[in-house]
Amino acid sequence: MQHRTLYLALLCLTFSLISNAQDVDFDGVLDAVDLCPNIPDPSNTDTDGDGIGDVCDLDDDNDGILDLYDCEIEIPNYSFESPIANDFPDNWDYSPTLYTTGEGLAGTHNIEPANNYPIAPEQNQFLYINSDGTDPIVSITLSTHIGIYSPGSYILSINIGDGLSPTNPYRNDGISTIELGYGNDPASFTPINSLIEDGSNTPDGTFNVFSFSTDINIGDPAVGQGILIRITHERQPGALAGNYDNLRLVRDTDGDGISDCLEVDSDNDGCFDAVEAGHIANAIGELDNSGTNADGTVIHVGTGYSGSSQEVVDSSLIVCDPFYYDNDGDGVLDNVDQDDDNDGISDIFECQIPIPNSSFEGFSIPENFIEYWRFTNINGSLDTNAGLEDPVNIGDGTNYNSAADGITYAYINGNGSITSNEVYGTFEEGSYTMELMIGDGFSQDNRYRNDGQTTLEIGYHDGDYNNFTPITGGTRVIEGWQTPNGTWSRFSVTGTVIATDAALGQAISIRITHNWNFDLLQWQGNYDNIQLFRDSDADGISDCKELDSDNDGCFDVVEAGHIDFGGGLLGNTVDANGLVNNGEGYTGPRPEQWNNILNSACNPLDTDSDGIEDGNYYRYDAGNILQTNIDEDDDNDGITDEQEDCNLLNSIFLRQPFDFENPENNFILGGNSSPFSNPMDYWYNVAGSGEAYANLVNADNYTYEEYPLGSGIFVTPSPNYRTDGSLVPDLADPDYQNDAYLALNDDITITQTGSRLILEEGVYMLTIAVGDALDYVDRYRNDGTSIITIGYDTDLTDGGLNFFALPYVLIINPEDTPNGTWTDFSINYEIPAGSPAIGQHLSIRIEHQSNVALNQQSGNYDHIRIQRNTDGLMGTGDFIPDCQDTDSDNDGCPDSIENGYIDDDRDGVIGTGVATTDGNGLVTSEVGYTTFPLNAGVRMISEPAVIDTGLTDPTVVCEGEDAIFTVVASRPAPNTNIVYEWYEITNTGTTYTLLVDDAIITGATTNQLTIAAVTTADDGRIFGVRVMGDDNLCYEESIATLNVTAGPTAITPVATAANICEGEDAEFTITGTPGDIITYSLDGGTTPVSVTLDATGIETITETSTTADITMEISSIESGTCILNLVPVTSATVTVNTIPTLDPATTATCSADL
Repeated sequence: MQHRTLYLALLCLTFSLISNAQDVDFDGVLDAVDLCPNIPDPSNTDTDGDGIGDVCDLDDDNDGILDLYDCEIEIPNYSFESPIANDFPDNWDYSPTLYTTGEGLAGTHNIEPANNYPIAPEQNQFLYINSDGTDPIVSITLSTHIGIYSPGSYILSINIGDGLSPTNPYRNDGISTIELGYGNDPASFTPINSLIEDGSNTPDGTFNVFSFSTDINIGDPAVGQGILIRITHERQPGALAGNYDNLRLVRDTDGDGISDCLEVDSDNDGCFDAVEAGHIANAIGELDNSGTNADGTVIHVGTGYSGSSQEVVDSSLIVCDPFYYDNDGDGVLDNVDQDDDNDGISDIFECQIPIPNSSFEGFSIPENFIEYWRFTNINGSLDTNAGLEDPVNIGDGTNYNSAADGITYAYINGNGSITSNEVYGTFEEGSYTMELMIGDGFSQDNRYRNDGQTTLEIGYHDGDYNNFTPITGGTRVIEGWQTPNGTWSRFSVTGTVIATDAALGQAISIRITHNWNFDLLQWQGNYDNIQLFRDSDADGISDCKELDSDNDGCFDVVEAGHIDFGGGLLGNTVDANGLVNNGEGYTGPRPEQWNNILNSACNPLDTDSDGIEDGNYYRYDAGNILQTNIDEDDDNDGITDEQEDCNLLNSIFLRQPFDFENPENNFILGGNSSPFSNPMDYWYNVAGSGEAYANLVNADNYTYEEYPLGSGIFVTPSPNYRTDGSLVPDLADPDYQNDAYLALNDDITITQTGSRLILEEGVYMLTIAVGDALDYVDRYRNDGTSIITIGYDTDLTDGGLNFFALPYVLIINPEDTPNGTWTDFSINYEIPAGSPAIGQHLSIRIEHQSNVALNQQSGNYDHIRIQRNTDGLMGTGDFIPDCQDTDSDNDGCPDSIENGYIDDDRDGVIGTGVATTDGNGLVTSEVGYTTFPLNAGVRMISEPAVIDTGLTDPTVVCEGEDAIFTVVASRPAPNTNIVYEWYEITNTGTTYTLLVDDAIITGATTNQLTIAAVTTADDGRIFGVRVMGDDNLCYEESIATLNVTAGPTAITPVATAANICEGEDAEFTITGTPGDIITYSLDGGTTPVSVTLDATGIETITETSTTADITMEISSIESGTCILNLVPVTSATVTVNTIPTLDPATTATCSADL
């Protein structure tokens, strides 16, 4: 787009002396109404309406930002002045590609009213270019760049004149080309955009202003390159000279064709520039004022004219957003607010990580350019160095009005880096975001006011800054074009440390590296106001300003143990410090806030899903009162948590050697307000030169007098925690008796003198709360390496000297303990059968190893808990105590069954289906809680019995036979004992009746059950066997149905003739069911004979020529699958009679006798 404003013709030759008096700048505007009478401006423009014309107004829009900082890009010798007329203008050179040496001429020209113009647009001279040589084109270019391009819009304007005489070829202009380009010098000039004026729009005797806009976009080759301007004149017939003056280049941030100097909202984000520069604006966007000075600046009511800011030219940064400086919108600005998101967690606990000398204050010393930082010269140049600058001391207006924070800021000249060397904190697992301000001085032609490339790094070292290594993602490169001149700009970088990173446990460090660009005059980087904070979800937003820091769907206020007022807030009213005062909070952070895997706050552990949170039997409040809102049977297995040894330290007496805070411990003196007291009772210092103390929480709330009393030196300790290791809020107590923890300073090992806990055979789990106090700077608020050794003590009278270590050691590294809170760590240990530890007192040894190089010199310990964890050492092990494990010994058989309760669905919950519980989480829908001590099988890992061959189903038996059921089972060594239980099952499988031996039933405890002489009435009865180990009560079951088949009816043979004569045939008839097989014998023969009855069902058996009595015996009748054995046999007998014998002698007889 081109804009042209035509000056009114200056009729200088005809003006009278009176006219000259009325318009001294000859711009056609009478002095009486001219808002800038000494500088020509025929438009007489006054953008801000303050009565001062724009051409002489230092703040054209009254926004409190001088035009110099608001929009102008300084062009050296922009009005082409020279001490000697016709000299070539300083800061310009002939363009080597558009100029032939010796051909044509350029120089400065004085005003000659009779020949050219009555007045110059700017000052007293103007530029002429005479194209009167052989080459028709003459061009000049800025000698060096005037800044570098950043994405945005630029407006270039210039006055082009045409002399008064129309017949003089040196008073007539040809074609003028004004080009905006990039490069370092005339030889490297590359054009971007241009304006071409052919002379037709330049009336004789006038200067006219022409302008054009140029957009530079991200990715354009011009970005980051030097800004150059080239002016070219090409002669035309009768026109040999071009005249030029008042060359201006301004920024137009929103690209609307209007200079930032003329807009009260340069980036068009809806927020006035005055506000975004840190001031108060009135209703029309002007700096709140009480009037105007003669130079056009306003008389501001509050602050003003402190330069521009990043927000003024960045539409994504909107200061008018009520949450921009007040994240939680509670009316307390973030720089004062101690809880930026009102979640009940103080910022110092939630996110802030201090960096040594983060605002670069102090004075340089030869050995250390900046206190707590070390400088590295990358290229060995003598021009490379680092130090501190105070902009007030410089005072030449070439850099800034003030440091970004504090009084001074750091600078790096040339190619070098500064690295923080003082160790405060060390890396833990998680993400970290660093913010800092990078400045670019105002002056664009001073090599020490322009920054080159800056590399920001979050990294680690081992205490020696020379070993600095950046963390993953913790590097960002900032180019010089990203830092507007004369302002401080905030940049951030986010890095992440994962569990396997070498950075874990190493010193947190920052490195800033500056790389100069010699050709672009970018020699110095300026840095200030470093901030490092936790950013759990790596989104670039501090945890202090997020209500769900780890982005796990659970608000931080809940994960910190508080009640959500609504929307993740603790409450809705705050005090002057921004702390919520209508909610119970500020008890310190919890590891859950920073770990999206841990989410028990919003999803409370409820092992048995009975709606009652698992019991914290080990949780006592600060008054030593057991919390009662608990589940007394976490897994609903019919065994109370107490019975499952979920809290072996279940009394004040037992807890004394473990909690470091009970009144009975007596290591805190009554009425003592110091955060320190006597060494531990129940513990003994066995090694090391360090010291053991009982420290109080909320240490920064105490002030005490240094020893000796009367010293007059009073100390307030650095902050540590808001609760002890139990995470239970403190109760007010005048003796401070309930709020202590163990502190081991430096290198020391202490051992229990007696724990009062007698060891038995089994596997245990020890849990200990290990803390890392909040303060990063205090070496006695950072923990080194902690070593917890499990052992036993055989002599409680020797002060712990008779300690015997077991092979179970827990090592806790510094990176495992987040600052300002407590973290639980657990270890499983076993007392095996026959161990000499059985019957002895448990004894614990705690060793702290300091690391002076990493500022880690105090280990903090509290709230030791002992629980049974029977399967804790099986396989990879687990840390689930028996009371939350439905199968404590992990042998596949639920505790409920192994303790003798009914759990037919074997889900570990007594009863079948969903259990009904009372308010304490005890099951009421099934009988439990009666067997104690527990059955041995609950904690005895044993192999189950398995059925190899089940019952034959159905088992078919013929009427009258014995029904025999057989199961084949096995069980691996070492215990091969198998228990068999036989049941009759009725009521459609719902009723099991245990069988015992009697007159009919035998084998009820063996693998074979016999039911004697079944009848058809036994048909359809269901029998089952349960097979289990004698120490593993989970059974396998086999079921079979008894089928009784009715047998054939007994029959008796019939003799056809019961008596026959000797020699006659004996005949027997068998009448029965057709198809039956009849087995018989004659006269008790040893070889039975079988006959199958035909369709008549009658069979006749004949014994021929019988000479003696004969008997038929039927021994069995086979009908289908059943055989009826007749006992006794049925029989029939044929009697054989002897035939009489006649005497052959002759006997006389009378005929009458015949």
